[in-house]
Formats: sequence, structure tokens, C-alpha cells
Amino acid sequence: MFLRMVKFDFHGFGFYIFASIKTYTMRFIVFLLLLVTFHFVYSQENTHEIFRNLKNGAILVRLPNNTITIKAIEERNLLLQKKAEGIDKINHNKEYQKLLKTIDSNIKLLNKIVTEREYKHKIIIESFSNNFSFCPVYYFYSNDSREIKNKNFKGHIFNANKEFIDTINLSDNYLIAEFGETNEDTTKIKLRKTKSYDFYGHPNERLERNDETGYIEYVDYYYSSTGMEGGVDALVLLSPEFIQIQRPYPHYVRTFERLPFINRSYEETVLRLQHKIVKYTLEGVLF
Repeated sequence: MFLRMVKFDFHGFGFYIFASIKTYTMRFIVFLLLLVTFHFVYSQENTHEIFRNLKNGAILVRLPNNTITIKAIEERNLLLQKKAEGIDKINHNKEYQKLLKTIDSNIKLLNKIVTEREYKHKIIIESFSNNFSFCPVYYFYSNDSREIKNKNFKGHIFNANKEFIDTINLSDNYLIAEFGETNEDTTKIKLRKTKSYDFYGHPNERLERNDETGYIEYVDYYYSSTGMEGGVDALVLLSPEFIQIQRPYPHYVRTFERLPFINRSYEETVLRLQHKIVKYTLEGVLF
């Protein structure tokens, strides 16, 4: 009844507007589904080739560098020091001493972060050196993720002795590995446009602090396994585009890091990753 009344009043114009909106909505939905399907198929085919040639390729391990946290503490201390320098130490001694105490606490926190970071790097590198021999392994710091995604390897990739590699030809035959958290299927996430202040994320535009300018602005993001809701602690494999590998390929090994009674050491986790890759290759799935 409603459609017929609209058609009568507007000589069919209203009816065709409704039909047109519905048609274009359906076309848009179909387009999105095709886009997601194409992305998934392309990613799977690309992943297939990487695993097939991984023996002659490499694993690039991303080491967390805590750059933003460290820089924030350093900047905070600079502001506190300037404030302390401008205080009348005689008439405002209590406030001055409080500032000095805060500055000292920040320095201790900074030293703790750096010490824990260096120890974690050492353990991760030793774990791969002693337990992973399927293919060469190199390392890079998390703040160099953009360079690695753009395949600017020179001066950013180093070996187990922390010697930077000047000449390396990886093409697309490599995977990224990192200790972090798993995430849901990236083909479902990729169409979402969200805002975040995390250091890592999807290759969508997100609000982030630019280290060069100091301003909050839209910057390019690189997908990571860390920081995703519902994830499990794991050693995760990512594609060269920093997108988590999906089944049926080996894609992560759980660490149970937050479960103290059953958590796995880095060494055991790395060894399990190698076993998964070797087992998958020997089963002949890739050939």
C-alpha cells in the first residue's frame, strides 16, 4: 500500500529512488565481499610461495624497542628539570625536593625498562640461535618496522651478534616473527577504520604521535599481533606486509606467558615453531 501511494503521488519517482538505493547498497556489499575474498585468496597464495621457499629465505625477528615509552619518560624529565631550575630553592625547598625525587624515580624506571629490554633481546636472540636452524634468522627493532615493510633492509637488519647486514637480498621470501599476542582473522579486520594510540596496528590510518614532529596526526600503520583483544600470548608469524599468517599454515606457538605454572620458555617456544614448520614441509602440503 505504501509503495503504491508513493508511486501515485510522485509518478513513480519515489519508488525508483527506493529501488535504486537498495540496488546500490547490495552492489556495495557484494563488492566488499569480493574484495575480502580476493584479498584472502591472494594472501593465501602468497603465503604458500613463502613457505615453499622459506628454506632458502629467512625469518626476521622483531625485537620490541619501547621507543615511545622511553622518549616520553625522557621528555617528562626534561620538563621537570626545567621546572626545578626555576624554583626558589630557599623559599620553596619542599617543592624542589619533591621534583628531584620524581626525576630520580623516572630515571630508575627508565633504567629498569632499558635493562629489561636488553635482557629480553638477549634471550630471544639466544633462543633462535640455539633452537632454530630451518632457515637463516635476522633481527630488527620495532621502531624500524616501517623501513622493513618498505624493504629498506640496509642498516636496519642485524645478525645474532648484532652486526648490521649491509647487503641482503630477501625479495619477498621471508616471514616476520615476534613474541606478542594472536589476533582474529585479518581479512575480517582489514575493512574496519578505527583510531588508536597504540604503536602497532593495521595498515589503516590511525591517530599516532609522530616521533619526528611531536604532533598527534594520521600516520601509516603496520599490522602487528600485539594489543589485539581476545588474543593469546604466542610467538606469532607475520607476512612481509606485517599481517598475521592464518591456517592452514604454521602461524603461532602459544607461550602461556600469563600462566606462571604452564608458561613456556622462549627456547621451547622457538623449538616448537621449528617443529611446526618442518612437520608442515615434510607432510608435502607445499609441493
